[in-house]
Amino acid sequence: MSKLLMVSARDVFSDFADCCAFELEDTIHEALDADFLLLGKQHFSPSSTNLNKNGFNNRKEYDAVFIVTNNFRKLAITIQMMEKLGIQAKQTAAYVFGAYVHDLQYFHLPAAKHLLPRYTALKKVDHFFGPIPETLSALSNMLDRPFHYSPIAVDVLNVAHEGQERWISVNGFGRQEPGVNNLLADTMNRPGSPHVYFHTNSMVSAGLLDWKRYREQFWHLLRMSRLSLTFDALFYNPGNRAKHSFVGPRWYESLATGTVVIGQAPKTDEAKALLDWDNATVDLPENPAKAVDYILGMLSAPEELDRIGQENIRQMRQRHDWRYRIKDMLESLEIEQPGILQEQIAMLRRQAPLAHPQAANQAYP
Repeated sequence: MSKLLMVSARDVFSDFADCCAFELEDTIHEALDADFLLLGKQHFSPSSTNLNKNGFNNRKEYDAVFIVTNNFRKLAITIQMMEKLGIQAKQTAAYVFGAYVHDLQYFHLPAAKHLLPRYTALKKVDHFFGPIPETLSALSNMLDRPFHYSPIAVDVLNVAHEGQERWISVNGFGRQEPGVNNLLADTMNRPGSPHVYFHTNSMVSAGLLDWKRYREQFWHLLRMSRLSLTFDALFYNPGNRAKHSFVGPRWYESLATGTVVIGQAPKTDEAKALLDWDNATVDLPENPAKAVDYILGMLSAPEELDRIGQENIRQMRQRHDWRYRIKDMLESLEIEQPGILQEQIAMLRRQAPLAHPQAANQAYP
């Protein structure tokens, strides 16, 4: 049986965007029966409280160490903290959600290895994994390491639930296109309206106090939502911050909870392959008034929305749970799958309901 270690710096980094990484850490820890080391803030040393299941032991040589981060900066800091503990491992694997080329723009310079501590830290990683296909080749060349394509997923096994009463008409969490967002809020959130639009981009938050309970609330709000508003990063791109179009977390989070995704899907080959069933995303008209009218029309057909939502959950259970991605990672690392992972994948496939005869045969009109 392979000896595996999951290393987390969640006590050091705890932004809203980091929650996806924390959930993948927990899934790796559970599905691989891995030791868990929680790094702490105090002088960048191990925290006095941790989530060790089997007990981290710096005298043990691990077959592999796993790290999950939101970006390369956080990954480098995590590795620098690890080095102080004398962890012995045959190989180190890192999943980077924000695997962007521009974050490593100086790495191609010959002086980088001498002047950039981040460069030295990242060279400690043997295998990188990331969800943006068009960046993989450039990143692999910059880091001189294999960079494997691994799409984002979610812990479908623990968040999906059929039969939930859905009293939120539209869920628009996070950054949203302002035209549709504002008109939906002004239309739905009024006295006498039968609809509710839940949106969060009217708030500014300094950070998270309790990421676990925040995400539990996040998931339950999605389970109680009929529609989820989601736009490709390049469709609404304030400040030109987004550099790539890819299937981000919002799609997987929404689909896993049985909501119907509306907005604008990425128009890439990757998106077509990952979201290849009918109504995986219902594209809205670009005109905000027409988009709101279209949404109101969709809400008048709840049975059709239920059928689409059931198919979304089925597809996610069959293809887009983190355990499938973890299985692929192990194959890249040439590590045998543990029995727990095999059992959980088998459970996902058993739980996937049969497709409704009308759910996947015809796109939404």
